[in-house]
Order: sequence, then structure tokens, then C-alpha cells
Amino acid sequence: MRNEIKVLGSVLDHYRNTKNLDLVKIYKSRIINSIYFDKSNLEFFMFSEEGITPRKKIRFRWYDDDFNKGKLEIKNKNTFFSKKKIIEVNVKDKSLLSKIIYKISKEKLIPTLFVTYKRQYFAYKNNSRFTLDTNIKYSALNRATKILNSYKSNISVLEIKKNINDNSTIYQSLFGARITRYSKYCEGIKLTTNNLIAGHGFEPRTFRL
Repeated sequence: MRNEIKVLGSVLDHYRNTKNLDLVKIYKSRIINSIYFDKSNLEFFMFSEEGITPRKKIRFRWYDDDFNKGKLEIKNKNTFFSKKKIIEVNVKDKSLLSKIIYKISKEKLIPTLFVTYKRQYFAYKNNSRFTLDTNIKYSALNRATKILNSYKSNISVLEIKKNINDNSTIYQSLFGARITRYSKYCEGIKLTTNNLIAGHGFEPRTFRL
């Protein structure tokens, strides 16, 4: 099991960090695409924003242009660690995803957000894994998975996946206050809130931002 550390910053800062740490690139870069699902009252979003555990995140993810090879991911998180279940599904139409998710999870969920970004993969000498996400773009979705509006972020995210028994202080000394709890889903919901409300008919009071 691994613990995750997330660091926010500019693309330039993160490239400098990868050089300072002598990180080794271990996999080709990929474009990651995710459609997130939530309850009609945005319970998953609210629980994440308020730090309530246990909580859940459900998304359909595919790489580059291979939508037909996409997989459903169900992520459960407790106070410190998370566990992810990956399920292969056979779907060719985005609008059918909600029905498929209901069959699997027995929860009536709706599509709320589409997120796409470039991910690069690195390794550190102590066996930690790093990913660098850049060109992050958020798009609000309606119930038919049609895009309502989009927002391109100027923030990049460096994520460190380290073993739970790794007590090294190097990450804190290098990144300091920039280490944070960060959710692309929550960030995207907040950036596209007005259009999401219009697309789904949510009451403004539903959002506690």
C-alpha cells in the first residue's frame, strides 16, 4: 500500500524538481481522460471538500484516444489511505455510463465533470513513484455527458506515491507548504459551478463552497 503526497505549482517549478531529485522517466507520457460521476446532491464532492471519511469517488477513465478500452474506477478513501477498484466495462457510448454504473454499484449517479490532462511518469531511487500532470482542462457535463463549458488550468500537479513505511523527510524539505490535499474533481466542480447548476438544474444552496 502507498501513501500519496500532492504538490501544486507551475510546470517550470515541477520540471526543476524532477531534475533536482534525479528522477528517471519510466513510462511514456499519456493523455488521461476521466468522466466523474456523483449523486444528484453532489455528496461525493461535498464529502471530499469537507474532508469527511470514509468517502468515495467514481470515474470512467481512458488513455489517449482509446475510449473503448476505458475502465470504471471506484476509489474508497479513509483518513490516510485509499483503495481503488478497477472494473473493465464494455461501452461505446458515453451516455450509457450511468446505467452501467448503476448495475455495478446500485447507486443512481449522474455525470458531472470531464477532466483531461497530460501525465508523465517518474521513479525515485528510494522506489517512490512520481507523476506530473500538466495541461489540465475541466469541463462541466450535463446528464447526457455533453460539455457545457470548459476551463483550462495553469496549475500542474506533482504526485508522489511512496511506501507507507517510508519516513523520509526529503519531500517536506523540498516542497514544504506546497504539499496539499488536492482533488481534480473538486477543483473542476468549483471552477465550473455556475454551468453545472444550469445544466443539471441544481439549486445554488446545494453548493457549500
